[in-house]
Amino acid sequence: MFIPVTGSVTLARVSVCNRDELKAALREEGSETIELKYAISVRETITVHGEKVLTGSGELRRAVSSNSAFGGNLLRLADGSLTLKNITINGRGDAGVLAGGLYGWLIEIDGGQLNIGEGVLLKNNRNTTRSSDGGGAVRVRGGACVMTGGTITQNASVTGGAGVRVEAGGIFYMKGGVISGNSCVGMGAIEGFDGRGGGVLNRGTMAVYGGEISGNTVKGYSSGGNSYGGVGGGIANAGDLLLNGGSITGNRGVRGCDIGQIRGRIAGAGAVHIGEIWLKNGQIMHIGGGFSSPAKIRLQPESVKAGVKLVSGVKRKTAVKWFSAGSNISTKYWQLVVHDSVLQVEKRTSPTPTPVPTEIPDGYGGDSGAGYGGTNSGSTGYDGGGSNAGRTGYDNGGSNGGAAESTPRVYPSYIPVRPPDPEAEIWFHTPAVSRMPEESPAATVSHDYDKPALPFFLRLPMITPAPTEKFYDNTVSPPAVTASTVTVSPAPVVTPQPTPFRYVDGCSWHFSVTEIRSLKESLEQTDGLEHSDDAFFEMIHGNIVK
Repeated sequence: MFIPVTGSVTLARVSVCNRDELKAALREEGSETIELKYAISVRETITVHGEKVLTGSGELRRAVSSNSAFGGNLLRLADGSLTLKNITINGRGDAGVLAGGLYGWLIEIDGGQLNIGEGVLLKNNRNTTRSSDGGGAVRVRGGACVMTGGTITQNASVTGGAGVRVEAGGIFYMKGGVISGNSCVGMGAIEGFDGRGGGVLNRGTMAVYGGEISGNTVKGYSSGGNSYGGVGGGIANAGDLLLNGGSITGNRGVRGCDIGQIRGRIAGAGAVHIGEIWLKNGQIMHIGGGFSSPAKIRLQPESVKAGVKLVSGVKRKTAVKWFSAGSNISTKYWQLVVHDSVLQVEKRTSPTPTPVPTEIPDGYGGDSGAGYGGTNSGSTGYDGGGSNAGRTGYDNGGSNGGAAESTPRVYPSYIPVRPPDPEAEIWFHTPAVSRMPEESPAATVSHDYDKPALPFFLRLPMITPAPTEKFYDNTVSPPAVTASTVTVSPAPVVTPQPTPFRYVDGCSWHFSVTEIRSLKESLEQTDGLEHSDDAFFEMIHGNIVK
């Protein structure tokens, strides 16, 4: 049964100056606010009864002398309630005489309710040298602990839960405050001494609605090449854990930096901020409809194999948004998938590679600059033919393709003579021809060409040349010759009109198959002859690039 603590209740106020006055005030039945004026050392466990509020500028601390120290619990709550406000409880863990002699906590709850409020500091209760059940700030054996503020820090334990340990039957609600800088060190190979819960070890019921659990550490125990424990740097859960807010990040552990799920249940039903969750084999996290996270939660299963279930109650978009694979899940071999609202591990299937043609059929192939050629070596010229497709640019023939003459451009790697897609593009490359410098835009310059003039029917549309490329007007079609002197007038760099053909130095052209075949039909109507596709493509290519 939880005892509400409200601001409307007026409690009697008493100031205490020594240990005896404190013991008497805490043991009496009734409701009081107890104010510590000075630092008070505790040499025996003080049991709390009634409804008490403990506050003040003084400090409650473990008694330590030159040759001995008290090693048990400082406070024990049996019933009623104890509320802590603006007070420090110090375990004096830095004292050398405590080594091997600490067996208690700062506060142990057997019944009733402990409320940890603003300004509270529970610190420095440390046991790291002896395999005994001691060390840590708060142990909840029965009743409940509600944390709305304050800080639990610099505590250490061998048996787990250096900040808070919740036993079966105990309840811990965290609504605010900070649990940070605590550590658990494993000292044995059996459960209970192998390191579990740097910040919190939960074997009962725990719910996180707010606050921060960060910077805690858990170390396991190693022997004979085997590793034990090291579970849950922030929280090691072996009971019921509800995540409904707060931040659990920046902790360190062997099995789960932030949360290690050993057994029991773990559920998320609110806005949570978590770094990594380790799941023992068979453990599954469950999320509710209101679950959300500002960052992806890394999931780290104990073993990785196909079909391992990680989270239930998810949708596909939820899994992508909230969860990612942990460090032990290689994304090269494994992937997270959703089946029937369960996120699980599956083997990643490699995509079937696209088969590469073993030989190039007669026709056009290769990248831009690949010319007409077949499986045999091409002849000397601007042809990328041969047994292998040419690289960008033109080539002097041979068994391999040539290197680039102009800036490479990304073009289709292979286009057959008869592509199934009527809108597929066929690329031709026009080689750069040596020309004399232009004297002025209006000047007329003569050049000797080693290529025939274009036939009258080749009025082909083309891509717009790059701004740095020069193009020359060939709207007047001279008769076909093998070598002649042609007068060329430089034209201003403008977008070409669709009807005239423009010859471009070092430029690539592309035409759809539909356009090519339309031109072939026009030619056949003009000369009255039938031309095969191969012959027509050869004619076009020869007139452009030879």
